[in-house]
Amino acid sequence: MIGRRRGITNRQGDFVESESWRRVLAQPDPNLPEPNLFVGREAEIGRLAARAEAARLGSPSFVLIEGPAGIGKTALARQAREMAEGFRVLSATGAEDETGLAYGVVDQLLAGLAPGRALSRDHRARPDEQWAAGSALVDLFGTLGAEQPLAVFVDDVHWADGPSLSALAFALRRLRADPVLGVLVGRSGAPLPAGLVRLAGGETGERMELTGLDARELAELAHGLGLRDLPRRTFERLADHTRGSPLHARALLEELSPDDLRSGGPLPAPRAYSSLVLSRLAALAAPARDLVVAAACLGPRCPLGLAARVAGVDDPGAAVDAAVEAGMLSARSRAAGWELAFSHPLVRAAVYEDLGPARRTSLHGRAADLTTGAARLDHRVAAALVEDADLATELEAAATGEAAEGAVGAAAEHMLSAARLSPAAAVGERRLVEAVRLLVLAGNASEASAYAAELARLPASSRRDLVLGHLALLTGRLSDAEALLEASWAGGSHGAEAAHTAAQLAQLMLIQGRGTEAAQWARRAAQAHPEASARVAAVSRLMTGLANSGRAEEALGLVEGFDPPSGTAGLSPADVDRLLGRGVVRLWTDHLEGARDDLLAAVTQVNRWGHLKEAAIFLTHLADAEYRLGLWDDALAHADQAASLAEDSDQAWLLGGTHSMVVFPAAGRGLWELAGAHARRAVEAAAALPETEEANRGYAASAAAHLAWAQGDPTGVVEAVKPILSFRNRAGSYEPGTMPWRELYAEALVTLGRLDEADAVLTPYEELAAERGRRSSQAAASRARGALELARGRPELARQAFALAVEHAAAVPAPFDEALARYCYGRFLRRAGERRAAFAELSGARQTFLAVQAVPFLERADRELAGTGLAPSPRRGPYPSRPPLTPQELAVARLAAAGRTNKEVAAELVVSVKTVEYHLANVFAKLGIRSRRQLVAHVG
Repeated sequence: MIGRRRGITNRQGDFVESESWRRVLAQPDPNLPEPNLFVGREAEIGRLAARAEAARLGSPSFVLIEGPAGIGKTALARQAREMAEGFRVLSATGAEDETGLAYGVVDQLLAGLAPGRALSRDHRARPDEQWAAGSALVDLFGTLGAEQPLAVFVDDVHWADGPSLSALAFALRRLRADPVLGVLVGRSGAPLPAGLVRLAGGETGERMELTGLDARELAELAHGLGLRDLPRRTFERLADHTRGSPLHARALLEELSPDDLRSGGPLPAPRAYSSLVLSRLAALAAPARDLVVAAACLGPRCPLGLAARVAGVDDPGAAVDAAVEAGMLSARSRAAGWELAFSHPLVRAAVYEDLGPARRTSLHGRAADLTTGAARLDHRVAAALVEDADLATELEAAATGEAAEGAVGAAAEHMLSAARLSPAAAVGERRLVEAVRLLVLAGNASEASAYAAELARLPASSRRDLVLGHLALLTGRLSDAEALLEASWAGGSHGAEAAHTAAQLAQLMLIQGRGTEAAQWARRAAQAHPEASARVAAVSRLMTGLANSGRAEEALGLVEGFDPPSGTAGLSPADVDRLLGRGVVRLWTDHLEGARDDLLAAVTQVNRWGHLKEAAIFLTHLADAEYRLGLWDDALAHADQAASLAEDSDQAWLLGGTHSMVVFPAAGRGLWELAGAHARRAVEAAAALPETEEANRGYAASAAAHLAWAQGDPTGVVEAVKPILSFRNRAGSYEPGTMPWRELYAEALVTLGRLDEADAVLTPYEELAAERGRRSSQAAASRARGALELARGRPELARQAFALAVEHAAAVPAPFDEALARYCYGRFLRRAGERRAAFAELSGARQTFLAVQAVPFLERADRELAGTGLAPSPRRGPYPSRPPLTPQELAVARLAAAGRTNKEVAAELVVSVKTVEYHLANVFAKLGIRSRRQLVAHVG
């Protein structure tokens, strides 16, 4: 039997748990250690810290933390307690069996105090007059607060007794200038005294509704448990499955093997949770129990009538009521009739996983008889326990059609099922190879890797070797990739298969810096099958390989006369391939406006196709063009999107380059935390790849050097570029116009007094830049040459070099580079005593630095201008700029300002509509605006 069994995993809407079921959700696994790992919640931690500090300074603050069971409310409150250093802490916890014990919670709060400070019996004589107890608490909190700041914590407030809550509300609402922090923790939707609710919504209060952890935070949780090699897709599935519950996510991370977590199969419920669910299910009467089980086979939600027919329940009314009352299902009336949904994905998982093969087969068989189309096909697959040639053939046909329509992920799933159900071994093996190929094309490298060992055991064939080689390339195993792809080529591949093999070899050579060989393989791809080669970017790889080898003019000649259709709707894969190739070569040869036009059109089309890998590559080059053109807002947004897509699709070989591109505009603006985070991720990702992978290592080193240069750290620059100096294949990283590092390295060596080393770096760079006619590289080299000649005591040669840098930079539409050249020249002129000439150059540089918000360089220009004596001294404090929008916020804001709807923005950025709404809310708050029309003035 080949492949893995898959159930139906329709992912649809959400229903809130019923109150009767919340207790089940809260039950921990008694075999688990105390969950002392705390991850995520950065925003909430910041808000709690602000509230604690306000209380410390004498402004009473109150926070009500709410959320479903198991979401981490108590853990967050524990963090708040740790922030309350120096506070006297009073704490209590509500208990379900003590809700009728009047003032039980107040007694807990005061238990550690001296007896004289407890509430007297007079305050509890009449429980309906809690104002008396409240007044006593006001006096007590004020007295304690006068001695030291006071923090009051009440957990499980939904089970606290009413008199205690009323007294607390009375007391906390009447504090005005006392150093008191109140933190209450309870379940969402639980009834609370009106006074507490008003307090949470008042000026000194805050209401925090906790939601589940996202995929990034669950990855952090996994790392804390020692699981460090799981793909991002695993955590996205885990977040959906558990609704981000830290309790249940942790249980599954500890119960399942890494292989189970990596696979694309359905996730189970945690063991302790399943036991509670199944005991609750067993307590139902047979009709209700059968209805729940049938619904589990139909998906997270389903029509009531269909579930009743599958279950064989003739009168489902009472059964539905019982299932809802038990908290297993929710029922809603829709236009098409009543609809059932599970109260939580884990409930369905527990019920479905408990079904034996015979009952599962029977139920799915009934469902197949009652449904049509794709649903019927999926139920037939789930019902199949043994091989079925006819069904396998039908699945292969469905997969082929889906792949042709671009639904590659669905096609891969159906092809995997076809492989599993194939009676003939050879046919099943062929289908498995095709299924893994589709997984790779869908960008699902992690799930494809789960089948790598199974593929490796199959008889060698050119197609098998192509798929394994492509997978090895995507996961950074370059030696394996080269051996497998060359074996595929030598094995007699032909037509489209040969074109794909050669194209992957071309890509492999490019990332190893072997430009000439890349061009050779790209030509072979085009010759093997021109139409197929367009879909694997053979022309762009050929052009890039030629340009990396110093043959940029020859590369551009390949697309001479190419005139793509206006707009992007009519672009074919061949058009996009040519646009990418021409855009990259134009970028490296200083034709920046044309490069941006080409790359923007290509990006728009691949986004429309939903090709994540290609989108990440195209966006990185587009961001590079925008950075050079001084469009730093766009560069930040597009580079961040590229890095996110590379991470999401588990493309190890893209991470170094995509993260590096964020560093350039971020460092240029002095956004040190953002730039540093991406620089570290780039270096980390590149270091995880083989040493032969020179492209990512080169981009990462270049970005780290750029960050150190922007921070004025010459030693950091020298350390950052060391990996590049060890490269065996220097094409690409040493080609002028590709990676900006040699001018930074030379300038750093000059600053450190290593003048001869600087000359040895600079001279071949100058000669090659002049030979290639790269004006931007010549400008950068001349800046470094000016610094070197000045350090050698040859001011006239330095003057000539700086003036030449300005001349070269002015010939290229790269404003920041020109501003750098003018700044260096102006700095030299000021030291030469030529104040007016210096003022002119420095003023021009300053204007550009201000326009692109290059704050570190703006500050340096102002200091130099002040030194001329012709400009006022720079003012103290930060320079004016818009509030610090994150790259994600900026990307959303710019698209919204351009008139895109939230749905259109979500599609273009490959995020959810809710994510767009979240970012827009943050943007509006930061900019102090209320409408999308106002965005234009800020980011348009």
